[in-house]
Amino acid sequence: MATTYLTRTPASDGNRKTWTFSAWVKRSGLGEGRIMSTWITAETKDGSINFDTGNELQVVDYNGSGYITQLKTNRKFRDTSAWYHIVVASDTTQAVAANRVKIYVNGVQETSFATETYPAQDTDWTGINEDVAFVIGRKGDSATQYFDGNLSNIAFVDGTALAPTSFGEVDSTSGIWKFTPPTGITWGTNGFWLKGENSAALGTDSSGNTNTFTTGGGTPTQSIDTPSNVYCTWNPLAQPTGTLSNGNLSVSGVQDTPGTLGVNQGKWYWEYKRTNTTNSVHWGICSTKNGFNKTSNQMLNGEANSVGAAIYVSETGTGTTGYANAGGFSSTSYSGVSTPSISNGDVVGCALDISTSSGTLQWFNNGVSFGTATFTYDDSVWVYPFIRQNSGSTGDVNFGSGYFGTTAISSAGTSSTGDDSVWEYDCPTNYYGLSTKNINTYG
Repeated sequence: MATTYLTRTPASDGNRKTWTFSAWVKRSGLGEGRIMSTWITAETKDGSINFDTGNELQVVDYNGSGYITQLKTNRKFRDTSAWYHIVVASDTTQAVAANRVKIYVNGVQETSFATETYPAQDTDWTGINEDVAFVIGRKGDSATQYFDGNLSNIAFVDGTALAPTSFGEVDSTSGIWKFTPPTGITWGTNGFWLKGENSAALGTDSSGNTNTFTTGGGTPTQSIDTPSNVYCTWNPLAQPTGTLSNGNLSVSGVQDTPGTLGVNQGKWYWEYKRTNTTNSVHWGICSTKNGFNKTSNQMLNGEANSVGAAIYVSETGTGTTGYANAGGFSSTSYSGVSTPSISNGDVVGCALDISTSSGTLQWFNNGVSFGTATFTYDDSVWVYPFIRQNSGSTGDVNFGSGYFGTTAISSAGTSSTGDDSVWEYDCPTNYYGLSTKNINTYG
């Protein structure tokens, strides 16, 4: 949603003292970005729930001359691999100031704030729940501060301050906070629930109020990456010398980049589409989340004193394993891996098998295998998808969500039984997409 947004202007004010906002949020880019906003330039009014430049979560009500409400957390929100459930509940009729605005993240109330200004008792919010544009995904009436990431099950309740248990619950097995459909809620006049299940109309209101939002600034992309099943992306916190975009599924420039989800057993598959052939790209796996040379984490039993490793294949050379150690970087070529010819638009598939101590990594070009590397695997450490790019290289990855960047796959390959992942080419039998559901089931 980095250049798109949803908007709706209510016909009249709602309850400006008491309301609840709930959204499931997965960040891609860090820094400033608005989840929702009702900024009014002509009146310099600003009602907002957003991430600040330092990645703190902030709730703001600005009336043109000063902050009526401003709560900014000490906690920073920089995890791009997981969904956050954010709930803001307002009830300015409360006698105790700290009870007038509450922020919850994953079911737990935030109580530590860098800035903590509460509204006076019985104060009406200046921006939120007025008859002005309610905007999701950017600053209210300015094409700035776009939210970079995914949003799911966005809800607003007009007239009631609710606890997060109206929208989520603790999983009895894992102890993880998870989504539950809101039921038994009195939504109020301006209330809405945007489930995002209709790809052609993501702003459709499912609350029963028909308070449907329209799309602005392009077309938001529907994803099967949801709070209930999180898919891998490239990790923007690891050696970010290149540029990630499109929900961290696209990469350009010089970059050694791992995925956000790692595994220590099982069989896994992903696809990479080459979009620019001006320079070389290497596809494979690495042993540390921060790239192959960032932390002391022995993995592939390759060289003595290795502190991380990568196994990859390049279109300009044979399969190679590289180690970062005290003596610097070194590499060893594999036999049996042919030199591939990867053209613009080709899809390189990677199939990783670490179900035994003898691991394999097999590569495909447009569905046809061109070689397999074998290595000794130590399951005490984690393995991550890995991409190494040189200057001028660009490409998009599909970890199973069915998109290369923001472009849906053009054909439909097969998936293994029980896997919801969507592929361009056939996934090898009993291999799975890198998602939390699959890792929990098959990892």
